[in-house]
Amino acid sequence: MLSLFILPSGRENANPEKTFKSLHGLVKRVKFVSSIDSINLYRKSTDWYGVLYDNEYVDADLKVGIEMAFQFPVVDFFVLCKRDIGKDLMSVFTKCPRLFRKHVLLQENTLLPLQLGLKAGLIAEGLIMSYDK
Repeated sequence: MLSLFILPSGRENANPEKTFKSLHGLVKRVKFVSSIDSINLYRKSTDWYGVLYDNEYVDADLKVGIEMAFQFPVVDFFVLCKRDIGKDLMSVFTKCPRLFRKHVLLQENTLLPLQLGLKAGLIAEGLIMSYDK
C-alpha cells in the first residue's frame, strides 16, 4: 500500500480521478498538494509514497510492476518510465523517480531524493501515461 500525492499539472485534460483509479487497490491515502516542496511536510502513513500529476495515469502493466517491486526491501525509491503524448501526437519517453519509501525527502522543486547514498530501482514494466491536449 502507498500514499499518493497528486500535483496540479495545469493542463486542460487534468483528471485526478483517473490518476487515482489507475492505482486502485494500491493506494491507502490520497493527498492533493500544490507543489513538490509541500510533500516533505506531510507524515507518510504507509511504507511507500508515490507522486503523480493530475493529468497522468498508470497503465495496467506498470500497476502489476509496482505490486511486484514492493517485494524488494533493499530499494529506497523507484524510477518509472513515462510516455507523454503531445498535441502533435508525437511521443516523448522519460524516466523519473516517482515511488519513495516514507523516509525519503525530496529536493526542492524536483522529484529527486534529498539524501545521498539511497538505493534506486527501475520498474521497466509499463508506463506512466500523459496526454497534452
